[in-house]
Amino acid sequence: MPLNNQLFSINTKGGVVTVGNTIGLWGQALPTDGTTGNCSLDSSSNLLTMPYGSTILRAYLFYSGVYRTMDQDITGDRYAPVSLILPSGNIVLIDPENCYDNAEADNYWYHTSTDITASMELGGNYTVSSIPCVLGNNLDETLGNVRGGWTIVVIYQNIYSPARHITIWDEYYPIYNDYLDLLVSDFTTSPNGGLSGKIFASASNGNLFLSQINDDKRNLDIGTYLDPSQQSAVIRFDATGAGAANNQYFLELVALEIDLEYAAFTLTKSSTTKCETVGNVILYIISFTNDGNTNADNVVVSDNLDSAVSYLPDSIIANVPFIGDPSTQIILTSPVVPNETVTITFMVTINRVPNSNPMPNVAQVTYEYEASPGVILSDTVDSNVWCVCILDIIRGVPFL
Repeated sequence: MPLNNQLFSINTKGGVVTVGNTIGLWGQALPTDGTTGNCSLDSSSNLLTMPYGSTILRAYLFYSGVYRTMDQDITGDRYAPVSLILPSGNIVLIDPENCYDNAEADNYWYHTSTDITASMELGGNYTVSSIPCVLGNNLDETLGNVRGGWTIVVIYQNIYSPARHITIWDEYYPIYNDYLDLLVSDFTTSPNGGLSGKIFASASNGNLFLSQINDDKRNLDIGTYLDPSQQSAVIRFDATGAGAANNQYFLELVALEIDLEYAAFTLTKSSTTKCETVGNVILYIISFTNDGNTNADNVVVSDNLDSAVSYLPDSIIANVPFIGDPSTQIILTSPVVPNETVTITFMVTINRVPNSNPMPNVAQVTYEYEASPGVILSDTVDSNVWCVCILDIIRGVPFL
């Protein structure tokens, strides 16, 4: 069957991270460590980390639990708000947006997901408290599946990451002594090989609610199972392994991350001198290399020159075809292929002492690339800040 409840999908440079925890209520005559016996007071925490330079595009909180057994019933409170404690210590009340119920025998459980993007504070320690859930005990063996807990899934953007197709689904499937095949079909892999991808999933079972069956060591890499130009796949979730007769778990979150082709530039700005006097010229150098695996197209180089200097006409030289100059834009007229380095030099005349001295300068490159057939992405990259000290022409010392 197809995955139906898609929460978010994007093609971008970035990735997925997940973090979560259990409440720890299963099979105990007394509350376990870290719990009070009162779900409105219980909480658990975990550390969310993301690569340096990341920004959050979308984040969701998934939580669920058992709300009714033979001798306990919190049906009326199962969709009560929970508290999300942020790394800063701020507390946000979260009302569930997407809610699901299921019931079998004498156990009733629910599942929710909520967009929490506006509340996120990047990486740090996150705590979720007051998740509605009955307390497990040893009075009846049917309570062996009492559980409760949470997962946060984050889609981040990062210019230093590979381009990826990312999709998140909110699903709720009980899997008993069987397997479940789910069809995904909203992606296209690279036609050129070198394929890589990853599945993220969260499932509940006993006190290991939403225990992630993935990690950042890429134990669920799927690259070896992908084919070039593939547009659909079946993900099998299996509960038929040897062991207890009652093999089961409850699938609640699925995310897919497929690496695409991408172009990526490392951009540097420099000059042949770090100090120059008014009336002389500075020779600037812009250099960038395509560190990606596909061509960069429609490459445009910009250089916001300080008002204290002016471009010296006809001084621009490049090792690739181009039109324009730093007074407007430098437009490359051919693609930059993988591993190709572009070098552009030009001169500026120093007309006066700048307001900010040493005088800073930053170059910028914008470009496009075809991440997969028909999928065109664009990026903008800034160079390092390069400073030149301008000397006063009269005194021969920096005018500061």
